[in-house]
Amino acid sequence: MVSKEFFSKITTVQWLVLGILIFANAALVILLAIIALSQFRFDSILLQRLPQAEKVIVQVITATPTRTPALAATRKQTLIPTSTRTPAPTLTVTPTLVFEPLNTPIPLTPSRTPTSAATPTLPPQARLWNVVGFPQALPLSCEAHIAVVLASHFGVTINEIEFFKRLPISDNPEAGFVGDVFGAWGQIPPDAYGVHAEPVAALMRQYNVPATAWKGLTLDDLRSEIAAGRPVGIWVTGHTAPGEPLEYITPAGDKVIVARYEHTVVVIGYTHDSFLILDGDDTYYRSIEQFTKSWNALGNMAILRGR
Repeated sequence: MVSKEFFSKITTVQWLVLGILIFANAALVILLAIIALSQFRFDSILLQRLPQAEKVIVQVITATPTRTPALAATRKQTLIPTSTRTPAPTLTVTPTLVFEPLNTPIPLTPSRTPTSAATPTLPPQARLWNVVGFPQALPLSCEAHIAVVLASHFGVTINEIEFFKRLPISDNPEAGFVGDVFGAWGQIPPDAYGVHAEPVAALMRQYNVPATAWKGLTLDDLRSEIAAGRPVGIWVTGHTAPGEPLEYITPAGDKVIVARYEHTVVVIGYTHDSFLILDGDDTYYRSIEQFTKSWNALGNMAILRGR
């Protein structure tokens, strides 16, 4: 036991410190009791509301899967199967082409001029829907291009680059290709120019395409071919724009009619006042007046199917 002498020795300051410690311990005990009581009440409330919380969780879990399939389906629709699409071949062209002479020369015959005949009754309009167009391969290879288009329509496959390489080379467009195929468009021989109908038709026959070169055809001749289901390759100026004939004298002294911006297109249709033109991969109508001024520049020259 603690004696009375022990308490008599405690000073006032020591009593004050002891009182503070006792008060602090009592306050701590009360605070802990309050915290315990609050936690108990919170747990009770949580237990009472737990069913509602569980319902919310169930709703969230149930709603989530219904969104995922819709998103997956949307993504699948944006996928493009590449296995069914074949990219168009890319032509790699070098600035210089090596022309190999033909083993057998192409037999050239003068372009035929149509003889007078009774004009058949023609429909007021006609169009060919199964003639396939595409861009030409080289800057000045339009003649080889229309040969490929016409041959394809008649069931013969020809490679445009191969066909162009097999064309004879000449300073006379009536005998072969004149100039550089990579040259600027719009020049006349002996500069970069092109080739007229006869050498093209002759080479087409070597591919078993029954082609014939013509000059002096009429508009009804064209309409008759279209009405019969046969496209016609023709020589025009520009993109079937008006042009002017020019006389060119070859080194051999031959006189040849040429024209600036010599070009070839395929006639695939007509109406009562226009013609439908396939020009590379583009199609357009030209009025009879504009068409005639363009086609007349080179003497109404054309390639027909074995006529």
